[in-house]
Amino acid sequence: MDMTREISDAGSSVSQERLIDTVRYLASDELEGRASGTDGSRKARAYIEEAFREAGLVPAGSDGYLQKIETGVGTNIIGRLDGADPPLGEEVVIVSAHYDHLGRSGDRIFPGADDNASGVAVMLEVARAQQALRSPLGRSILFIAFDSEEPPYFMTGAMGSKFFVNHPTVPIHRIAMMIGTDLLGTDPWPGWEGQLFVMGEEKCPVATSVLDAVAGIEGLAIRRLGIHMVEQFPIWGRHPFSDYAPFRDREIPFLFFTCGRPSFYHSPRDTADKLNYEKMSRIARFIFSTTVLASRTAESFRFERDGENLLSGAEVIGEGLEFVLDSRSPSKVFPGYTRLAWMALKWWRPKVRKILAKLRSGESIGQREIRVLERASLGLQSLTVKLLRR
Repeated sequence: MDMTREISDAGSSVSQERLIDTVRYLASDELEGRASGTDGSRKARAYIEEAFREAGLVPAGSDGYLQKIETGVGTNIIGRLDGADPPLGEEVVIVSAHYDHLGRSGDRIFPGADDNASGVAVMLEVARAQQALRSPLGRSILFIAFDSEEPPYFMTGAMGSKFFVNHPTVPIHRIAMMIGTDLLGTDPWPGWEGQLFVMGEEKCPVATSVLDAVAGIEGLAIRRLGIHMVEQFPIWGRHPFSDYAPFRDREIPFLFFTCGRPSFYHSPRDTADKLNYEKMSRIARFIFSTTVLASRTAESFRFERDGENLLSGAEVIGEGLEFVLDSRSPSKVFPGYTRLAWMALKWWRPKVRKILAKLRSGESIGQREIRVLERASLGLQSLTVKLLRR
């Protein structure tokens, strides 16, 4: 059977109903926001363990499926599907999502439906769909639900993904690529729908080849960005956003999938009823296809420290600027709208247009022009939410 057809057929086993059930449970009041070390976190952990077991994953933690984060209070959950190819099977592709959230503050619960019950639900569907494959995998696949991604643990030694990188349950040199998922349930703004952003390919040519080979999913717009386009802040410098960062820092190739922060990010309004489950089903199929192709490709993954995605990233920023600035009643559409931010975006637009024209004609651009793209990207991000705080 043609491999593309085989992957497509297996991907059709993704269940929208299971996606809904998983998010509803993880974001329920019973789990009280899944803060690391709480009873709600333990209930979430038991749910994910059982899902791993039902998907046929072999325990791959330090204690069954579990890896206690000795430097903190959390616990990672790790399951494995073994690859059949003798040389490739010793390597692993990681598929991951963090399952913790902010917990509760007094009477307020922070459910974390989009952040990141959505990513966990998609990861579980990717794991289940592997059972429908008719041909064996090449590389093994390690599915990891990371704990302690949220504050106060983020980018500390107690962060689940950072602890795993420092204490891997597989030889670190055997990790071919990490696929990370976070915030997969919404659209950036009303009207700009079906967007799925993927970052990290600029650090690995083989990752680009894998994405190029994945068949398109109807109704899903794949937007490929350089990671620097979203995490480079003036004065602050680089500000990572999710579990890909500890892998990137160890120069392990990665792909990071996200739909971006919704207007209810890190608020009690991040509830299960607000997510787009049809879109999540498409995303699960796309990430499933990406995972299988990453497992089966014979090429070696290699990290490129200075790799940048210029034209593709510039196109995404250009499209975002045109969509935003052509919108009517922006103060009603964009939660973070201010007149000052709007004026800044209008100032960036002609500059971005000139950069795009140069890139499309095959000309190179310099660091100053890359900074323009990064600033324009930051301006677009500012429109998503009013305040990035609890």
